[in-house]
Amino acid sequence: MVLTDEMREILRYLHNKKDYAIFAGFAAFLHTKVESSADIDIFVKSIKGVNNISKDFINAGWKQKSKKTDNSLFMCSTLEKNNTTFDIIFSKSAKETILPNKVKLPFNSYGLYVINKEALFISKLLWLASENRPEEKIRRDKNVVNILRKNLNIKELRKILVKMKDTFWKKGYL
Repeated sequence: MVLTDEMREILRYLHNKKDYAIFAGFAAFLHTKVESSADIDIFVKSIKGVNNISKDFINAGWKQKSKKTDNSLFMCSTLEKNNTTFDIIFSKSAKETILPNKVKLPFNSYGLYVINKEALFISKLLWLASENRPEEKIRRDKNVVNILRKNLNIKELRKILVKMKDTFWKKGYL
């Protein structure tokens, strides 16, 4: 996997934190070695966490591309620097269903918190069903799903599935 300098910057920052979990493409890479695009996405435990991390990166020269929130259940901050994006997301649903099951995985000299493979499997199935998903990402997601299904802990998968909120099933997000 080729890391941009900006991805290394994010990983150095996260290495010393505990209240987050990497998800999406980079999590898939950490679990399966299927290469991802030049971005990193994380869930955090609070809106305050989104704001604090965003502030740290903006102070380090990153630009905020967008920020969306309902001020209680959800916030997403998208930062960018040199064509690398960093999405920092708080979701009450993810806090309750995904973050408690995060795992710590080694990568280079870092110890990184990542959603577990069962949560990744569920999320990749959701993204495969998403409209307007680029073909390249669909191919990657299918590969990830096929790798993950061989090593799933079904008991862990069931625990996550029963906790999923209606927004996941009906609207396609945590």
